[in-house]
Amino acid sequence: MSVTDIEQSSNLEEKVENKNSRSRVSLFWILTAVITLASLAWRIFYVIHWNWNQPLQGDAFYFHWQPWMIAHGLGFSDPYVYFGMQHGVNIPSSFYTSSTHQLVPSAHHPPLLCIILAAGDLLTLQSFGTQLLILCFFGAATVTLCSILGRMLGGERVGVLAALIATIYPGMWIYDGQLLAEQLAQFTVALLLIQLVLFWRNRSMKNAILTGVFVALAALTRAELLMFILAPFLLAVFSMKQDSIKKKVRVVGIATAATVLVLSPWVIRNLVVFQYPEIIATDLGATVEAANCAASYDGTAQGYEVWNCVGLSIQWHDESYYDHVHLVAGLNYIDAHKGQAAIMAAARVGRLLYLFKPHQQATFILNFIDGWPQFADTALWYSSYPVEILGIVGLIILKKKRIPISPYILTFVIVLTATIIAFGDIRFRAVGEVPLTVLAAVALDWFIKAGVGKFKRIATPGSKPSEIEEITEEDAAIV
Repeated sequence: MSVTDIEQSSNLEEKVENKNSRSRVSLFWILTAVITLASLAWRIFYVIHWNWNQPLQGDAFYFHWQPWMIAHGLGFSDPYVYFGMQHGVNIPSSFYTSSTHQLVPSAHHPPLLCIILAAGDLLTLQSFGTQLLILCFFGAATVTLCSILGRMLGGERVGVLAALIATIYPGMWIYDGQLLAEQLAQFTVALLLIQLVLFWRNRSMKNAILTGVFVALAALTRAELLMFILAPFLLAVFSMKQDSIKKKVRVVGIATAATVLVLSPWVIRNLVVFQYPEIIATDLGATVEAANCAASYDGTAQGYEVWNCVGLSIQWHDESYYDHVHLVAGLNYIDAHKGQAAIMAAARVGRLLYLFKPHQQATFILNFIDGWPQFADTALWYSSYPVEILGIVGLIILKKKRIPISPYILTFVIVLTATIIAFGDIRFRAVGEVPLTVLAAVALDWFIKAGVGKFKRIATPGSKPSEIEEITEEDAAIV
């Protein structure tokens, strides 16, 4: 065979390989699209069938009416005060008649969800049901992002498995039943985790800036997600050992600066309009007091919150004062009961993981208090255990493959920290479900490959030990 023949044969093999690669890529995106559409269809059915006529109260009242106020030029004002109601009190059907129409600056929740829903309001998408449907689209988009993240970590099969788990697992769709920030938080965290992989692979200025921007967007969805500002630093310390200190400082500094820049308008506004310093949101104080009182330390509500502990007899027109008063009350109770700190932390985490009073958590708290349908609460309760176990296995696999795991550990630390500071509610675990879903897909893919490898060894009993070892090592690889 001549040199020309060899070159032609090589070119032909390369073309075939490229064609197969394009075919595989196309199949991945087709499967991801189909699964995403199925997820969207289920979420819409779930909302319309079980949650369409939910009472408009609590946080849902805030997220429904503040976008309306923004769209009508009333700014980030407190809808509870504007419509004559106190903070945290269920809104009666006659709330219109008690309207005071006083404009009081508000940062009871971070602003991103209200900004998005205000844009929908300007497009006449302003009913409660329509807002729930908008969040369904964010939830379905999160399924696609989980698929992309899975593909980046372990290949196309991991991506498809991640999309399937994100579609089936209740921890990724139960929140669609309420007008809350959890769906958007899952979306922003999924975006951030993808960007952190890109940042690790290429520490360019562009990736550093985008990382900082996505950290800020996550923080503007839920306040505790500001802790993600540590993510670039942790990657630099644990996963960029080949880089010089100067380069590490530069990229981490750029990412941090981008976060600060995006957050600065909201933070400066809060520092200006409130009496006491507020950074992202003003809801910490009441949460701390509700979670730290006699009723929440003992008895049936141990590890949860009891809003009867929060004094609401006086309506303050400065949320920072409200936040400050209740935070001091909660901290004083904690200081007076230091001996119970470890017990309360364990009770709160136990509720979060369905290890402490799981039946009460799934039947009374989630169904009666949080308002999700009973079947969804029970499904999340039982499915959380295998997904958590698979997530741990997936984390170990990534560690052995030398793929950075600090972003996922940081996510879990954020979830646990928020729970310990506040109380044991599944809303705090929402953002943790995103990496948990992808890590579970990594583990499932490993088990599938291990099973295929075992089948090959059984099918070829005459294989030499060296051949068997080679197959095992190859089948165990996820990247």
